[in-house]
Amino acid sequence: MGEGQTESRLEEERDGERDRLLALNFVSCFLNPVEIVKLSFLCKGAEEFLTACSPLVKLDVRDLDFLQPSPEKLQGRSVRDFLIFNLCESRLTKKGTCIEAVICTFGKPQVQKSCLLSLPSGLSELELNGCQELDDSALLFLASRLKKLVRFELYWNLKVTDAGVVKILRSNFRTLRHLNLSGCRKLTDTTAHEIADYCSRLRFLDLTRPAGMTEKGLWHICERLSNLETLTLYASNNFTPEAFQFLSRLRLLKNLDLCGSSVEDEVVENAAGGGGWLNLVSLNLTWCLRVTDRSLKALSKGCPALETLSLHGNTSITPDGLTALEQSPLKDTLTALDVRGCRQLDAYVSEGFKRLKEAFPKLTCFELHS
Repeated sequence: MGEGQTESRLEEERDGERDRLLALNFVSCFLNPVEIVKLSFLCKGAEEFLTACSPLVKLDVRDLDFLQPSPEKLQGRSVRDFLIFNLCESRLTKKGTCIEAVICTFGKPQVQKSCLLSLPSGLSELELNGCQELDDSALLFLASRLKKLVRFELYWNLKVTDAGVVKILRSNFRTLRHLNLSGCRKLTDTTAHEIADYCSRLRFLDLTRPAGMTEKGLWHICERLSNLETLTLYASNNFTPEAFQFLSRLRLLKNLDLCGSSVEDEVVENAAGGGGWLNLVSLNLTWCLRVTDRSLKALSKGCPALETLSLHGNTSITPDGLTALEQSPLKDTLTALDVRGCRQLDAYVSEGFKRLKEAFPKLTCFELHS
């Protein structure tokens, strides 16, 4: 092939590459940031032409799980570690400075501790739900790096203990508003006290299955976290009935989940009757077998904002309790009510919830617990 032909061919290749990248740039105008990131991984050389697009602010690694880099590129790292590292070094994220939230929830392979080295220090949201490989040493590193977390989720981690979680709390107490420690079974009252003492600005707290905590930890939380709007104590059967006696102090509560707990009528009566639950919008009393009609009568008088109520599986509830709700303002506020599994209310459930619909005309949802 002559010199002229070679030059002509190279020019054609350059023109073709330019046209391809210009086409990518045009297409990117119609894509969201996540789709742009996918495009940058799939098309070599595309990143340079995509940097003018909207930056990636929220990185959900699950959106990129379909990518399968070659073993040569991975260099021994997991796919998720590789993706996070490269995105945090990419011009698309301004080397990670524009990323505010990272979600590494579940998935295979799981996130390794090495991946945390790449996380931007300015993160405000971090979700590590189901990341079973992470232990206290990982949390200690995060605590040294992240100081501005507003939202932190660590659902279903069976390795972390008070030592790691406490460090996270103390490093982010000025900003933390949302905390999910659901299923972290090794946590004890030490963590509960730290939450109460250091996280006074919390609005959301999930302590599902708090196996290592006692009533003392919950009391302290109720005494100190006056700004709480959502509290989840799902499957907290390790708490005695006395553990719930100070729930009435959480006067800003909008959402309360006590599913499967040993809460009793006296707690509900004190909270609702004393004006403590005036803002309550959603209440889950599923499988709370100590709750009777007394609680429903208290709710009918003291929870004017209630819209969602689950009584699923409560065998002590009778038609008298529902009548109390029906004859109160809740008749017009309740939009979701689950009475399935309440043996004495079978008549309300039969024929497609016919009687329940007649009693509460605003209902649109009849199944809250699966």
